[in-house]
Amino acid sequence: MLVNKEFSIQLTTNLYRLTLFFPKKEPLRYKMRELADDILVVLIRSNPKLAPENEKDFEVLNSFFEVAKIQNWVNPYDVLYVQQEYSKLKQELKNSELQKKSGTLERGFSVSGKNHQETLPRVISKRQKKILQALKEIDTLHD
Repeated sequence: MLVNKEFSIQLTTNLYRLTLFFPKKEPLRYKMRELADDILVVLIRSNPKLAPENEKDFEVLNSFFEVAKIQNWVNPYDVLYVQQEYSKLKQELKNSELQKKSGTLERGFSVSGKNHQETLPRVISKRQKKILQALKEIDTLHD
C-alpha cells in the first residue's frame, strides 16, 4: 500500500486542527474526530484494507465535511482540502484492494543473469506508472 504511517497521522492531525474551530459542544466536532481515529487505526494496521465498514466510515465522514462547510465555522476551502485528502485516501485503499483481487502484471527482474517473471496486480496508479518508468530509465542507463 502506498499510504505511509506519517501521512496517515498528519491527515488525522489536520482534521483535529480543523475541528478545533468548531463550537466546543458541537457533536460534529467529536464525531468527525472519532471517524478519523477509526480510519487511522485501519491505516496503521500491518495489512490495511477497505472493508465495507471502513468504506462507510469514509462516506459518513464525507457527509460530515459537507455539513461543516455549510456551517461556516471555518473557511470552506480548508474543509474542502481535508475532505479531498480523505477522498484520495479512500480511492487509494480501493485501488489497492482492486490490485489484490484482479489479474497480474508481469515485471521482469534479474536473478543470476536470467530473466524471471514476478506477478503483480494488473491495475496500477499513475504514480506507480511514473515510478516504473523511472526505474526502467535507470535500468537502461546502467546497461
